[in-house]
Amino acid sequence: MPDFSIIGSPAPYHIITYGTLLGSSIFQSFIGGVIAYKSLPRAQFATLQSAIFPIYFSLQAACPVLLALTYPGSSTKSSPGSGFGSVPQTQQSGIGGFFADGNRWSVAAPIIVCFAANVVNLVWAGPKTNDIMRLRKHQGMPS
Repeated sequence: MPDFSIIGSPAPYHIITYGTLLGSSIFQSFIGGVIAYKSLPRAQFATLQSAIFPIYFSLQAACPVLLALTYPGSSTKSSPGSGFGSVPQTQQSGIGGFFADGNRWSVAAPIIVCFAANVVNLVWAGPKTNDIMRLRKHQGMPS
């Protein structure tokens, strides 16, 4: 009989979320964006990017939140200086483990920076860029 206990663990959801974050970043940056830039006239490329970026940055802002919520913790850490027969220490999973003292700089800081950068892109940089493109188009400047 298969063991379905992994379904209740945050670990598979954490890995899937991380894969989504990394995969969508790589695809948008190095494949989709480059092909669209080379294949479309500038005006159509700008229209495509202004339609894709809000969805893209929403996904990129949601994934770090899911990464924090599904942080899998650890049960393999052993206490420093422990030898044979030591009991492994466990680290809390979920948001509590994400913000644990030992994870502040190695886990929480990079994910918080990723979240903040994508929120800034979503709510400020993206709309500001679209406004500038519309202004340049209205003034008759090439985009």
